[in-house]
Amino acid sequence: MAAYVFDEQNIHWKAIEGIDHLWLSVLDVDQKSGLLHVLYKFAAKQQIILHRHLTLNKTMTIQGEHRLYEIDGRLKEIRPVGRFTVAPPSEEPHREGGGDQDAIVLFAVYGDGALYEALDERMNVVRTLGVQDFVDFYDRDFVVFGALCLSMAQMEARLLVATLAISKARPRPRCLLQSSQAAWRQRSAF
Repeated sequence: MAAYVFDEQNIHWKAIEGIDHLWLSVLDVDQKSGLLHVLYKFAAKQQIILHRHLTLNKTMTIQGEHRLYEIDGRLKEIRPVGRFTVAPPSEEPHREGGGDQDAIVLFAVYGDGALYEALDERMNVVRTLGVQDFVDFYDRDFVVFGALCLSMAQMEARLLVATLAISKARPRPRCLLQSSQAAWRQRSAF
């Protein structure tokens, strides 16, 4: 199978003040349902600030290796390209980072209040990031992907296609495929 490179040239990365080695691009904020879609970019061979996730996070590694580290900095887990992970809220703090290249990871974050707590070395909360912080980062009604302007639904459809190609997943049942195709046709009209 051919290897593909994720083209990030049109992603509008933003830094979070006080958190080194991490950039984000908020793709969608649905406050009504309590769901955010965020692309995170973790710097290669670096670890971000110690933190914990206060809500459910679902992730998919799009580029590089998404690495998780223990409190003391020891490597805990490596999530390669194509890995989908469901991570429930946890009191257990950790660090994250990229492998030999920057890691780009798509997060679906579920919650309507506080989402993450950043911690110092003594485990004191130094910053809480909540939904409003991500609303403040989100300043567009569409995501620029390549040379096309795509709605969130179209981006999700493209990510689904990429996921199937990466994971060599079995074809979906015909009824789901037809449903997705109908949704695609409805949402793809500008």
